[in-house]
Amino acid sequence: MGKTFKKQGLQEFKARIGRVDSFYARHGFSKPIVSNRCERPVLWSIIGFAWIGFVISIAENRAYLEESLAQGALSAQHRDWILYALAALVVVSAIKLGFHAMRCLLRGREQRGVSGSLLVGALGAIVVTQIPADALHGGVEVLGAGTQAILLAATDTAEKTIGVDTSTIAFVSRSITD
Repeated sequence: MGKTFKKQGLQEFKARIGRVDSFYARHGFSKPIVSNRCERPVLWSIIGFAWIGFVISIAENRAYLEESLAQGALSAQHRDWILYALAALVVVSAIKLGFHAMRCLLRGREQRGVSGSLLVGALGAIVVTQIPADALHGGVEVLGAGTQAILLAATDTAEKTIGVDTSTIAFVSRSITD
């Protein structure tokens, strides 16, 4: 036996549409569903932190980069090209960061996308690079002997596991080494 279909009238059809999509039943068109929310804010904050941290280290250490490139086997023309590319990276990053700031300020919560998370990461990178070295050392001293012992044990374990001597690691950013 086959199924029998009952012919719907206009009122029955409108009632069914009202149950399925009430917005369409009232206004005659469907409400657009646009979701431009950041689904992974922690990931984008880390990306923003790494991006702006890298850009700040390039901007602050231009003389060191020039010296380092001069010690290599590159010609002067190639060194200039590399420095121009790095300068362009800094400028483009500043412009892009400004676009993200404007997007975060001028758009609603649903339309911001990852801009807010990137700006939080960028702000974190700016704060970390601007902390004086004395404040960093003071912060480590505040942690106390127990926490310092845990950090030293973790460092020793990493040195034994990986085989890297962390005492020879040198930071290149002026804000950390000053």
